[in-house]
Amino acid sequence: MNKNKEQQLIDRLDKNLADYHSSLMSFSKPELIDMADKIHAMADAHRYMSNYGFSDGELEFYLQFQNPLEIVADYWTYRNYDLDDMSFVMYDIYDKQDALVDYPLIKDAKAPADLGLRRFMDVDLIDFLGKIAEKVIIHYPNDWNIDIDELRKYAMFDDFNERRLVWHVSSMGTHIKPERNVFIRDSGAYEYMTDYHQNDPDMFGYYVEVTGKDGQRITGNVYEVGNYADFARHVRDTALPLDSVTLTYSDAWGVNAGKVLTVSRNEYDNDRHRLMSESGNVIDVLPHPHDARELYKILRDERTHRMSFPIGSQEEHLKKLTEKLAEIRKTPEQSVKPPAAKKKRSITVRLAEADAEARMYNAQRAQDPVTTTKKRKKEIE
Repeated sequence: MNKNKEQQLIDRLDKNLADYHSSLMSFSKPELIDMADKIHAMADAHRYMSNYGFSDGELEFYLQFQNPLEIVADYWTYRNYDLDDMSFVMYDIYDKQDALVDYPLIKDAKAPADLGLRRFMDVDLIDFLGKIAEKVIIHYPNDWNIDIDELRKYAMFDDFNERRLVWHVSSMGTHIKPERNVFIRDSGAYEYMTDYHQNDPDMFGYYVEVTGKDGQRITGNVYEVGNYADFARHVRDTALPLDSVTLTYSDAWGVNAGKVLTVSRNEYDNDRHRLMSESGNVIDVLPHPHDARELYKILRDERTHRMSFPIGSQEEHLKKLTEKLAEIRKTPEQSVKPPAAKKKRSITVRLAEADAEARMYNAQRAQDPVTTTKKRKKEIE
């Protein structure tokens, strides 16, 4: 056994546990109660691995990862919490190395451009993102109402990959779109998330993973994207060309009523009016790249990168956001403030005033998903 590498692993396990304990300080007491199983699993895994007799191969294997403690703890939660089974967990992990694609490797650890980037795990999405929206939005506050409906919709999806989203928020409102669509060039999601200009400095972006639903509470994980201009540039450089589009029609009316139809990019561009307006009521538009495996690799790499961020405090993030907004909006030429009387109103009041707009939006969307409001006239989900 390589004693030097064994000590490296023990040191990493200690750091993993210390970082995890530090991250728990950002959670409320009810949230900590819900996380009891994970907390217990992390402690058990650390205790067991600290005294485990690793082979040289196992040492090399676990040292590949930034957080080997979390790997064993996650696998451990699927067992019966009997410490006699821990060795089987360790063997099973080592035997199925190719399956661990979602855990970040040491070799892939890249310092983010903004060293303050954080991830926020198992949060109340409506509460946390709502507080961000309250601070940032000045115009079009009803966008956040639409986003709440979208979060609830995605919480009902069975496939976790379909619940990974990108959300951006600025003084001019918000958009929330599926992550896979954002990385397909010329899709509506791509256009929304890359529509950034240097005179829009108060735009902020986040990856959002919807993990569950408990009554009105939508839980999930949130990751900062950092400087939005850099993020938009990264998406433009990384996204794959649009190759085809799948249209899903409602049963309401038209020659394509009840059908799911996939057409080429050229056909969609050249005959869009017939496909979207004359043939039936389109209720979903799904873009596709030429190579789905290449898109999968891009999305896997994105998640691996953001999982390397340290876990942050929601309260600290909101404080820094407030400070950033004060800095951005402090001069008249940078400011996008509405009249003072309107600015002083809370987002709750502004949302109430926008209810009529929301009802009009929903009615228009039910009739024609393509042309709803001026802001959402390029809709490709």
